[in-house]
Amino acid sequence: MELTGIDQSNYHYFAALLFGEGYMPPGHTILAGVIDEGMPCGAAAMNVNWQENHAVLTSIYTIGMKRRMGAGRMMLEAMVKAARALGLREIRAYGTSGMDGLDKLLSAQGFEVFSDGCEEVYSVADLLASNKAARYLNRNFRQEIYALRELSEKQRRTLKQKLAAYPSIIIDESTDEALTFAVMGNNAQEIKAVLLSHRNPELKAVVVDFMTVFSGESTNIIVLFAHLLQCLSNEPDSFLSFLSVNPKVSEFMNELAVPSKGQNVFHGIQLLN
Repeated sequence: MELTGIDQSNYHYFAALLFGEGYMPPGHTILAGVIDEGMPCGAAAMNVNWQENHAVLTSIYTIGMKRRMGAGRMMLEAMVKAARALGLREIRAYGTSGMDGLDKLLSAQGFEVFSDGCEEVYSVADLLASNKAARYLNRNFRQEIYALRELSEKQRRTLKQKLAAYPSIIIDESTDEALTFAVMGNNAQEIKAVLLSHRNPELKAVVVDFMTVFSGESTNIIVLFAHLLQCLSNEPDSFLSFLSVNPKVSEFMNELAVPSKGQNVFHGIQLLN
């Protein structure tokens, strides 16, 4: 087996193993492949985030008959070496239970692998095709809905005080403020309900981290969900996922679409410095 870099001259040999990873100039994406007996048998891609000083492994694949022969290890070692040579702080990887053996490969190469729990995943296209969801989308809700970034400092402090009752919920840089909403009451400082979410571009999903009603009608949750779905209406090929799903939320979602259940999600991190 021979490890090789992938560039414009040989990209077409490996394209089928990169699952849609388009060729990008050096400095944006690092590509590596493995050749055995004159044929490509594996390929990997890693995106560099210069602004945040890390890299993300976006694709790594070895054809079935060549697995467990060292190709995956060779490519992953090459990616780690390249990221370290660029002076990056860390390299990250994401995966699900459907990615056979990736978690074990990452662990063997020095990554710390963390389970993110069991996730229920819904296709946005399926949700948009649901007649019941369409009724919600076509309703004109009277509630005042604001993105987190639109709240005043005083309102944000009020929200954080309410969330103090939920120690596991933290609003930080991973929270996508464009997809985080609050239903406000008549009182300018009253927050009736909230939905917190973030994007996971590696899994092409919007993850709902938390949704609850603080006061008022429970239908405020439906209002927030409908608003989120409206925001995703131009992204039908994406997914909406829920971690640590509340049974009532699960019941409501299952009325709209059939989820892909039991998807165990994990991420791996290797510090390079």
